[in-house]
Amino acid sequence: MINIKIEMTTNLKSLRFFPSNQVIQQTFGLDISLFNQQMFYLILLSIGFYMMILAIPVLYAYQDIHNNELNTLTMSLQSSLLRGCLYYFGLLSLTFSAGFFSSLRKAQKHNNKRVDLLIMNIPQNTSEDQIIKSVEHISGNYTIKTILKIVNPKSYNLQEDLYLREKEFYDRIKQDGANKMKEQQGKFWKKMKLTKFVQYFGFYRDYDYYKSQITQLNLKIKISALDQLEEEDAAIVTFKEFNPAQKILKKSKGIFGFKIQSSRVRVLFAPHPNDIIYANLGVNNKVRFGKQVLTFLIVIIISFVNFLILCWMRQLERNLQDKQLSFAGGYFVYIGIFVVMMLLDLIFRPVLYWANYFEQHVSYGEKERSWMVRLFIYSLLNKLSMIFSRNFVALLNLKNKGSDYLKGLAQVFQYTTIWRRGSDTGGSDLISFMWVCIIMYPILEFLAPILYKLCQYSAATTQYDKEIARNGTDIRFTSVWTSVLVVFCTVFSFASVQPEIILMFALFCCIYGVSLKVIQRYLCKRPFQINGVAQTSEIVIIFSILIAVFFLSITYDNWAVWFACGIIFVIFTYIGSLFIFQSVIIPYVNSTEAFLEEESKLYQLPKPFYSILEKQQIESASDPYYTTPRNLQSSFI
Repeated sequence: MINIKIEMTTNLKSLRFFPSNQVIQQTFGLDISLFNQQMFYLILLSIGFYMMILAIPVLYAYQDIHNNELNTLTMSLQSSLLRGCLYYFGLLSLTFSAGFFSSLRKAQKHNNKRVDLLIMNIPQNTSEDQIIKSVEHISGNYTIKTILKIVNPKSYNLQEDLYLREKEFYDRIKQDGANKMKEQQGKFWKKMKLTKFVQYFGFYRDYDYYKSQITQLNLKIKISALDQLEEEDAAIVTFKEFNPAQKILKKSKGIFGFKIQSSRVRVLFAPHPNDIIYANLGVNNKVRFGKQVLTFLIVIIISFVNFLILCWMRQLERNLQDKQLSFAGGYFVYIGIFVVMMLLDLIFRPVLYWANYFEQHVSYGEKERSWMVRLFIYSLLNKLSMIFSRNFVALLNLKNKGSDYLKGLAQVFQYTTIWRRGSDTGGSDLISFMWVCIIMYPILEFLAPILYKLCQYSAATTQYDKEIARNGTDIRFTSVWTSVLVVFCTVFSFASVQPEIILMFALFCCIYGVSLKVIQRYLCKRPFQINGVAQTSEIVIIFSILIAVFFLSITYDNWAVWFACGIIFVIFTYIGSLFIFQSVIIPYVNSTEAFLEEESKLYQLPKPFYSILEKQQIESASDPYYTTPRNLQSSFI
């Protein structure tokens, strides 16, 4: 009998308010510096989309309001939609600046440490010596510490599936099969065993399933080994210093690029071994870029379909009101517009999931960044369609489209007191939109893990799969963070003309934040490794509310409004940054359950599959940073 004592310590003081990236990485095992790159990409995309969508209607509005004096545009900036963009751009610029200086500090720390570069699109049959000569020709001799070549990355998915199924099979034998064989030693058990009746139940049914799965995977691996026509190899080169690696990166980004065997290769800083998707390393860079362009077009097409659906519902609402057929019918159609807007956001998400998988990213971090960008564009266009669908339908129903057409266009887009307080205007749409967000977002987050458990449990083929289904899934905080950011952009785009939605946004953050923590605590598997992402997203939300409080007080010059917003900000600060750590995460981190869960994930982490010779070289290396699944398998079996 061996007793294992597990002790884990957590620095509570460093986690209370705004922990650094290094503290989060040491505590939760996650490098969140990639979030800075994600923010930068969102800045670039948001600038283009906001200017394209909002500049033209604002221009026509000021032409009508200020008697065609375009020079008054800057004087009336506080009453325009562009003012909402300033909040957003300022917030993301500050975050990006902090990330830029953080990346500089990270580069300085690399001076005396190992630096890993990932080289992709290497031609087949290129030896390690040829790679070393090409690299040292630019970086200098004796700068390479180790080199790890990844051959036939495409087959790694099959290798990983085979390994996981073997692991499940042996775990099942240990935990269930062996115990049953020892307990059931009577004659009746032997007779039942001989008739093979029990093979259709419990362990023996799983045994047949695993046996067939392992046989099929072995056959697929043999077929994949023969099919390498478009496959390219990759390599991970470890340098002793930072400067030689920097030379290789600069050379690869130049006009002529960095070539191996007269073929241009792609070079980037190697992500953490747990973050690399090894099966996608063999995909050609041009093919990957073409897939990304295709998925971007798919997002635009889906957004256009959403806009047409909302316009059709707006026209249906208008027809019912004009003909005075049914007030209740028009009201239900009006409410249905916002419900359909939320449902369309969920209905088309599987298409975005497929598009994100179709792009074949190099790392999980890059995959999450692409997912956030696609989801941000799609969700933002979906939310803005709520307002612009009303304006578009109003333009289609203008009686006179002659010389006064531009004037009518300006009247549609101008924001006055009537627009803000009217019962059937864009201002009322914004209020209804915020109430729908406050009510439906928590409900949908509550239903998601329940539906996931039901679907996974019904599709489970083994007892192991059923146990995974019972545990549920964890919350994808990148989706949560992006969804909140979309609501934030929508609110502050129209906050200058409908300030009440700022307070409703603060209420939305409080209710949504508490709902997520309750759902994570009782319905989801607690994500041990990604709470750094959750903490970062909550800091962004808190900072955005602080900016809202400041600009709202300047706009109204009313200390009562400022005081009310300040109280909401303090409450959400406590809920967002203290409650999740003190009440949920820290007790879980210090428990045996968390330690065992983290250790059990080791065999699931993606590691490259190598030949026997390369495996021996890695095992004999002094610094085996990138290990093989077979090494991990031997530690479990």
